[in-house]
Amino acid sequence: MEFENIDLDAILQEIEASGLSVSQAGDGLSDTDIASYRELVAGAGESASALEDLNIVLLDRSTGAGTVLRNLAQTVKDDTGADTVMVRAPHNTQVLSDSLSRYQIESTQRELHGSRAPEDVPDFLLSAEQMQPDFGLLYV
Repeated sequence: MEFENIDLDAILQEIEASGLSVSQAGDGLSDTDIASYRELVAGAGESASALEDLNIVLLDRSTGAGTVLRNLAQTVKDDTGADTVMVRAPHNTQVLSDSLSRYQIESTQRELHGSRAPEDVPDFLLSAEQMQPDFGLLYV
């Protein structure tokens, strides 16, 4: 799949090597932020989180609607076999996961929009894991 203004090969190489792609993040992130993202990715399988692993792609711009970022996340997920992939760009973040349901992701994903701060990721994951649908509202 072609993604305009995105070097998919570079992203996949970085993800394969470390679980984090920053080559297209631009200069809007500090070295401290990038180091924090590296710690998040490295510790995902070791934390209390249900995630087996977490891969993160950081972009310097939103290159299209959320569907473009979601398609990129799906491509990375398919190519790497990752449990969870997060694609972050200014003003938009898309997440795909085997461990988190669409309901969990979509109910809490707003916590990630408008920011690329690494501190948002653990907060999002905790909120998503705690989010459960209220089946008591269903009638038969």
